[in-house]
Amino acid sequence: MLVLLRYGILLGGALGLKAALGRLPMRATFMGRLFYFIQYLMLVLFLITDSRVPEPGFTLVLATVQLIVSIQLLALGTSLYRENRE
Repeated sequence: MLVLLRYGILLGGALGLKAALGRLPMRATFMGRLFYFIQYLMLVLFLITDSRVPEPGFTLVLATVQLIVSIQLLALGTSLYRENRE
């Protein structure tokens, strides 16, 4: 669910910026790249584990990373909107 939330924020934010500004300003950040790497590393680790049910701690860490990424995306989108609105 949190992965879908992240991509929903990405798509909704991109469409909103495009509608508001007439173009889509984009900027990659170190934090975004770091969280992207962590997220997919954890996904790979989850897929290669032997157990069919992940440990509760693993799920909590993955959910926390997803929430942090989603919050960071919202902050970045807000920042891009403010920078390009002026």
